[in-house]
Amino acid sequence: MSDEAEFEIVRLLDLPYHRVVRGSPAEGYVASVAELPGCLTDGDTPVEALENLQEAMAAWFESHLLHGDPIPAPAAALAVAGSALTPRPPLPTPASRARGRLRL
Repeated sequence: MSDEAEFEIVRLLDLPYHRVVRGSPAEGYVASVAELPGCLTDGDTPVEALENLQEAMAAWFESHLLHGDPIPAPAAALAVAGSALTPRPPLPTPASRARGRLRL
């Protein structure tokens, strides 16, 4: 990966993307980013899930930059700009979490 791509990933990670953590101590926690479809991970604690989400976001951004795919702006930036927000991707259900944990 080029220095330019690494710089762009660091810049994107600093933007105010809507990070969501859901779960319980018994089942663990799933963290996702509302604006980045498919960007999710898990952890035993909410803090661990958020730390893992930072890595998942970096990988998501790297993949999209590498393939030239569009990277959505954070929802907060869209709201300020007056653009229509896209629907949030559905969060994993307890049944889908029971089938196995996904770690990006």
